[in-house]
Parts: sequence; C-alpha cells; structure tokens
Amino acid sequence: MCERSVFSVAFPEATLQLCLFHTLRSFSREVTLDKMGVPVGQRDALLHIFNAMAIARCEQEFEEQCALLEEMAIPTALTYFRRNWLPIKHEWEKCFKSSKSTVIAKATTEDRRFEGFLTSHAYGHVLAEIAKRDTVRSPEKLQHQRHQPRGQ
Repeated sequence: MCERSVFSVAFPEATLQLCLFHTLRSFSREVTLDKMGVPVGQRDALLHIFNAMAIARCEQEFEEQCALLEEMAIPTALTYFRRNWLPIKHEWEKCFKSSKSTVIAKATTEDRRFEGFLTSHAYGHVLAEIAKRDTVRSPEKLQHQRHQPRGQ
C-alpha cells in the first residue's frame, strides 16, 4: 500500500494534496527516452505542457493543456498521464487544489527535516493502527514480533 493510500484509509475525511515541486520532479523523472521512448525535443514539449497544467489558474487553462497533450499523440505519455495523474488532478493541479481549504506555510530546510521526521513517524503510526484494526492476532504474538530482529 503506497503512502497516499495509507493516509487516505487512516484519515478518510482529509484531502490529500501533492507538492508542486515533487509533482514536477515526478514528471521530469518519468518523461524520458528510457521510460517512454520520448526524444529530447518531445520531452521538453511534454514537460512544458505538464508544468502548464500544474500551474493552470482555471479549469479552462488545464483543459487547453490536456488538448495540447492529446494533439502530441504520444501514446506512452497519454497513458502515463491518464493512468497516474488525471484521476488525482484535485491533489496536484493548482486550480483544483485551490477549491479546497488549505493551510500553506513557507518551509525552510529545518522545516523539511522536521516534516520528514514527522511523516516517517506518522506513517509508522498509521501502519500500526491499520494493522491493529485489520489483523486478528494474539497480543502475545504481536509482543513476540516486536522484539524480533528485522529480517527474521
């Protein structure tokens, strides 16, 4: 189960929102010659479209970029976008995210480190809560498993 799914299960009323920086980094990492067979010129055009989608101020701008993506007619890019990004556009696309109430703060490097610390601990806590809720194990067996070295 991916991190997004874990948080969705643990906090069903929460709205997940993806960081613009990490969204664009994902596009850059995935839209490559090796992964999609996209040459450099097309890659640059695709990344420009994905970037424009992410920062679109309204749904019409977003739809215009989707139309440009369709016009490029690159099957691997279309499949990637339709499968991975279009279904969750409300989590990463600016105009759809802005319709949700959020708390936005500028982060420093120290904030990022602390956020990573909290996320890793929260993630572990959420997994533990889900495990407690979804599994039927005796307390003795759980206690025994906690004291086992990793890998055993």
